[in-house]
Amino acid sequence: MLHLEGEKLLKQPYGEVWRKLVDLQFLVRCIPDVAEVKSIEDPTANVVLRPGFSFIRGELQLSLTRQDAAEPERAAFLARTKGIGSTADVLAAMTLSNQDGGTLMRWTADVQQLGGLLKAVPRGLIQAAASKVITDLLAGIERELASQPEPGA
Repeated sequence: MLHLEGEKLLKQPYGEVWRKLVDLQFLVRCIPDVAEVKSIEDPTANVVLRPGFSFIRGELQLSLTRQDAAEPERAAFLARTKGIGSTADVLAAMTLSNQDGGTLMRWTADVQQLGGLLKAVPRGLIQAAASKVITDLLAGIERELASQPEPGA
């Protein structure tokens, strides 16, 4: 339906990055627009979002479930959102590799399903909103990783 991909270079070693990215407590802190954490029970986190998009008002229930994890190389998550008159399923995957002592994260996000009112939203608007959420999520990951103490410190 809609496919996005990109890459991000992180300073931390890829084994450390992988451990953080599969930790739902860590990941939830990185998600933009979280208003409330309902539950985090491995492999699923349930949160309430208050997105700032004009075509989505109110709250969204987000269920984030880890689908795959192969240390220290890859992880995949299914994000399901439900709001008043709207639903969406997005499969996000990342592959990590060593890059000069840091981590190169290659990511993909595939919007698998849009339901309700979101079906009527133009594709370009959905793509722009998804790109913003991904950019904000990656910035959150980078910020949270940088705030972690150095190993052995």
